[in-house]
Amino acid sequence: MSGPIFRHLGPTGLKVSVLSLGGWLTYGGTQKGNIVKECLQAAWDHGINFFDTAEVYANGQSEIEMGNALKELAWPRDEYVLSTKIFFGTGRKEPNTRGLSKKHVVEGLKSSLERLQQPYVDIVLAHRPDVGTPMKEIVEGFSQAITNLNLAYYWGTSEWSATQISEATLIAEKYVVEYTIFSPAIH
Repeated sequence: MSGPIFRHLGPTGLKVSVLSLGGWLTYGGTQKGNIVKECLQAAWDHGINFFDTAEVYANGQSEIEMGNALKELAWPRDEYVLSTKIFFGTGRKEPNTRGLSKKHVVEGLKSSLERLQQPYVDIVLAHRPDVGTPMKEIVEGFSQAITNLNLAYYWGTSEWSATQISEATLIAEKYVVEYTIFSPAIH
């Protein structure tokens, strides 16, 4: 039997397991505490090094549960890949607590890191496109989070069209801002 399979994530040098474990349906909602830690440990024991969540999952509770479990497991931080997604917020109604404005990209990611009890995530994804925010501002927000604030190493997209990804890439190249835009395939 062969070991785990790892691949480069998009156009980066980052290697992730071909399977990842996400916290969408259960963490913080129906599953809390020790079972979350056990799930992460079982995945880890089978070679999974990529763990994903989002600010919106269970209104932030998924990040809290995953953060608690990761803290207890105390794996070396350079041995796993952690991602979160920004767009929907955590259910609050104030106008700047969701979307992809520069403010929400930065503040939302800072809040995610607090819930995850992490100094950074490897990857932050734009959970959905934001047609109400200029693309230049979106690109600047993610670039600032990576380059100036060291909150993440890479950024990517979730459920963006090829046209939207192309527009973001062109803006990043034009203004010479940090970009590692990719869109993970969902199977």
